[in-house]
Amino acid sequence: MARPPPDWFPAAEDATSKVMARIAGAVAANGMAFQVSSAPMLAHFFMLDTLLLANQANRDGMHANALALTRQCVEAISIIELGVCGHPDAQSVLLRWDSDQISPGNLRKWLQDNVWAEYGAGLWSEPWSTFMREFAGAVQPYAHYTRDLGSGPIKSLAGLGAH
Repeated sequence: MARPPPDWFPAAEDATSKVMARIAGAVAANGMAFQVSSAPMLAHFFMLDTLLLANQANRDGMHANALALTRQCVEAISIIELGVCGHPDAQSVLLRWDSDQISPGNLRKWLQDNVWAEYGAGLWSEPWSTFMREFAGAVQPYAHYTRDLGSGPIKSLAGLGAH
């Protein structure tokens, strides 16, 4: 029998809804070349769906499942970040990711060196690059978001027309 959700759930859901709406607008208007412009948007959709499932699993008392689902979002966060950060080299890094020429770890390292370090303090007044590095490191064995995973729904739909 599921317990009632903690009091902070509604506040977090309200905040999450607002943040995700802003991210959706940013990834949709990233101005990148067509070949890579959809990657941050697909990563955002993946993250939204995964966090929705994690939220439900957490509410249903399946906390380990919720954590495992949340872990799947780490690589998607990196791809979303490339789409919204505004760094002049972000598009070329996305192209490298799209052609499997940069590993998830090297992608996070690039973000740490070139993007996150510029954000200043984040949660708990620690540098954002420290938080993201430690967060990604903690869940690294479970967190590989790849191009194939993100484009799976599109490939499935494309395959339907062939029959």
